[in-house]
Amino acid sequence: MIRPALPLVGLALFASVGEAQVPLNLGVTQQGSVPCQSQSTFTVPALLGDKILIHVTETSDSGGVCAGVACCCFDITVELRDPQGVLMASVASPFENNSCGHRLRTVVGPVAIPATGDYTISVRDGNNNGRGSFAIWVNSVNQPALAVPLAPGSTLLQPLQTPGDVATFVFPALQGSAIQVENALLTGSVVPRLALYDGSGGPVSLPVAGSLAATAPASGPYTLLAYSQIDQVGTYQVSLAVTDPIVGVFPASGTLATTFEFDLGLVIRHDGHGVVAGSIVYDGVDVTVPLLVAGFLFGAITSGTDGMTLRLPGLSANDLGLGTHTLDASFTLGNGTTANSTATWDVVANVE
Repeated sequence: MIRPALPLVGLALFASVGEAQVPLNLGVTQQGSVPCQSQSTFTVPALLGDKILIHVTETSDSGGVCAGVACCCFDITVELRDPQGVLMASVASPFENNSCGHRLRTVVGPVAIPATGDYTISVRDGNNNGRGSFAIWVNSVNQPALAVPLAPGSTLLQPLQTPGDVATFVFPALQGSAIQVENALLTGSVVPRLALYDGSGGPVSLPVAGSLAATAPASGPYTLLAYSQIDQVGTYQVSLAVTDPIVGVFPASGTLATTFEFDLGLVIRHDGHGVVAGSIVYDGVDVTVPLLVAGFLFGAITSGTDGMTLRLPGLSANDLGLGTHTLDASFTLGNGTTANSTATWDVVANVE
């Protein structure tokens, strides 16, 4: 889901280097720096249930003499602490010596936020021997701020003008849907990276280069992140395709005002392979055999390329009383592909 609209003060991060504080909003990339033997500190007001992700990208190594050591050795360490100061997560980039031009992106999370409050992020050199500049981006991957809706089947041009920037997109998908994302460079030096998270903030696909393919583990919103490998900038093109799941039950889960709304069916995308096995369980009772006897289930679903939408004649409003009802459908295709779909309905009135 997209993060609820809040006043900017409610989304603000504050970076402190010494006494200075720099405001930063969730989903917005901010440039910062770490002086010799110091750190930058940020506080972010996070919400209960947020899954917070932090990207810190090295943009330059200042080199020179720091702590009596002359070298290019800015090696970033990022730490996240709760409102009581207890360390929740820490990630350090690899230690390198005299690698002035070798920059790295350091990623923390997603980290589950246990309670609403102000959380602290610190950015420093790992052993206080280095100094340099960085870009920081923070967002919730299950309630993202400043997310751009991306419709399945669409293509968007995305400028990446700030080093270390991350673009955030959201789109819906059904359980079992095939998700395909392509990220192509148009101008500049962007080295495309894509990462995908489900509605709970769980990773569906960790960062991949340019092309992402995944199967939706559950129905709901998905968050797509697109960025460059490190600090490259330019313009790229993001394309999204979402193919319906092999099997879907309709109507979808939810509240039915009357039994009149209940007209049970299945959507099966079999790609011409044919359905070779399957089961349908209604309110805990296996009703597959009665449907097979009726010649309904497998015999008619053996040809075509796209699939079929079928009504279940063996189940009707007569089987649906007040209360909660669940149907689980599971199928195996001739190519070995398996899929299942479950729907749960709460019927509040048993009238036509």
